[in-house]
Amino acid sequence: MTDDDYKEVIENAQVSQNDFITGNFKNVNVRVNFTITDNGKTIFFPETTLQLDGNYARSFSKPNFNIKLPTEYNNRKNFHLHSSVNDKSHIKQKLVCDILNRVGLPSTQSTFVRLTINGNLYGLYTLMDTPEPSNIKRLYNTKKDDLKIIQCKYTGFTFTYGTANYCVSDDSDDKSNIQEFNEFLAEVDKAQTIEDLEKIMNIDIFLKYIAIDWIIGSSDHLLINGNNVYFYKSEINNKWDIIYYDFDNTFGQGIGDWVWTNGKNKDIKEYYKLSFKQFTNDQRIFDVAVNNDDTRFIQNLKDILTFGFNPVLLNLHINNIKELIDPYIREEFTSVNDQLPGRINKKGLSMESSYEEYQMATEYKTTNYTDISGQINFVPGIKFWIENSFENVCNQYKFDKDEILDNAVTLTPISFFTRIKNGELPYDDNSIGQSAVEEPKPAEEKCWSEEQGFPCCKGCVVIYTENNEKWGIENDEWCGINKTTCQEDYCNKNNEYECCETCTEYFSDNTGRYGYENEKWCLLKDSC
Repeated sequence: MTDDDYKEVIENAQVSQNDFITGNFKNVNVRVNFTITDNGKTIFFPETTLQLDGNYARSFSKPNFNIKLPTEYNNRKNFHLHSSVNDKSHIKQKLVCDILNRVGLPSTQSTFVRLTINGNLYGLYTLMDTPEPSNIKRLYNTKKDDLKIIQCKYTGFTFTYGTANYCVSDDSDDKSNIQEFNEFLAEVDKAQTIEDLEKIMNIDIFLKYIAIDWIIGSSDHLLINGNNVYFYKSEINNKWDIIYYDFDNTFGQGIGDWVWTNGKNKDIKEYYKLSFKQFTNDQRIFDVAVNNDDTRFIQNLKDILTFGFNPVLLNLHINNIKELIDPYIREEFTSVNDQLPGRINKKGLSMESSYEEYQMATEYKTTNYTDISGQINFVPGIKFWIENSFENVCNQYKFDKDEILDNAVTLTPISFFTRIKNGELPYDDNSIGQSAVEEPKPAEEKCWSEEQGFPCCKGCVVIYTENNEKWGIENDEWCGINKTTCQEDYCNKNNEYECCETCTEYFSDNTGRYGYENEKWCLLKDSC
């Protein structure tokens, strides 16, 4: 961007906490020449729009940005760059997006980027989709232009007609959208049973989202604050879907007894032990959908634990994410000219942290966080929260943990996007997974790992490599990758996708692991 435009961005980034509270700040849009380098390939996007972004985040030392490209990249034009400076783990946004996608929900997606602006290092950012029309059209595979999309971004929405004013139509010029949404909320107010709700909304989508809201300990979505949700009226069956976004205040961050408006949960510190009803702000819809009859809720909850939220899956996934971003996390805490990367808001909250606190926050140790009211709360490490929340849910609903963990590594989920892409109706079947396709090794062949006391894998998914030997996990235990059946250059290609040349994974489901090269999706080789 020009020097004058860059100066304008810096000036408008100066927002204090008091400026945010009083609304004494403004957005700025500038035209930039934007370059993306991915897997050694560089793509140039002239006339890209860059905008400072965020609500409370505008008062952070390292700002967020919105990017609007003139043409599509990876089938998208709009991206959100989240600084995650208030998340000492730096992985919550990515981790929750991955959980939502694994359990079959319509959801945004996320990855990581290293940002520079006019030659100045801004460091590690979380790149995220936004549930805006272009991305809704991609997710639902629709070509319609008159989409009914509602955003509830302001704290206080309780899923009632009386709080409809906390939500706005994505198309501010189309008043019919908000009118139809108000009519939907009026019907919600009348509902007495979950069957009544099912007539007007895709209830299993809703139940999964509020279950995840609870078990990830979110203070900034529907159960507590009543914000950061979108609604979309799906043309598939003419019912409303809910879609969550923005996941930094999760895994116990931002939670204290002050977040509950009715004074409950006083003197409780282990918030991962709360029941679903205890965790909510007692909104009426949760009585209708869950508390009066929790049969459907329990079915969806068990699916979530099996396919997306358990320590076996998530601890490995966290380790893989950390391995990917570790060099950039170290860079985050390395000063250049006495300034950490991207900390351009000199009036903002510093959100001080360190590489050591990053390690604590992603593992089992407690860190602290100061919220907007000045309250200091202590946030458990993510792995600690996952293990204890998983244990709590299993105990409360008498789930068989061994069965869940066994199914977690032997069943493969099918994403919402994949169901639609394959011409399936994503709402028809409560089950989101199927048995993984397994290729048994010949009976006469002895696998190298058996000499070390580990069985041979039946599949070819590599989790870890050591001394040129590849390891996988099946039936909740390590196994050796069979060199004969799992060829280095093999991928399960089909008529639609070819094999990738590189190993960068963007998406995975029961059909395989996918990369993106030469502006096309491709399948990763078994060697990746």
